[in-house]
Amino acid sequence: MVMRAVILTVGLALGLAGCAQQVELHTVFNPADAEFVLKDGPNRVSGQAFVRQNGGGVVTCAGSGVGLTPVNAYSTDRMIGIYGNSVSGYLPAIIEKKLPENAEYIRLSRTAYCDAQGNFDFENVPDGEYYVTTYVAWTVGYVAQGGGLMKRVSVSGGKHEKLILTP
Repeated sequence: MVMRAVILTVGLALGLAGCAQQVELHTVFNPADAEFVLKDGPNRVSGQAFVRQNGGGVVTCAGSGVGLTPVNAYSTDRMIGIYGNSVSGYLPAIIEKKLPENAEYIRLSRTAYCDAQGNFDFENVPDGEYYVTTYVAWTVGYVAQGGGLMKRVSVSGGKHEKLILTP
């Protein structure tokens, strides 16, 4: 009886994970809306990303990339498609969303990496609004746990914005 429940649970989880949800975007990427991210500025965006497990343990984004993406019509469309809004969000690892690839969109963002404690840091950030995104994941048996995290931030005039990304 217990084995049957485990098989059904794992089967359901694998079935859900295997069904990627296609996200349709309603905007076209305009590189001119994001090129400013490549310039140096007076601001700093830093923080920590983690997910608390049901048992109380904490898993950080250690070693994972953190994206700093300029806010524009296209990036907002993507964030709403992934997280359901454009302010902050969490997408459980078991849910897969498929979006169109766009190399230029990826090129016009910055990437930092989380240290062992889940800390990240972007220096010399130009004035503007950004999406900060990362992924915190682990597996239990064959089931992915954790997921994607997103938070919108605005910096200007030498501001140092400190973020906590967590569900």
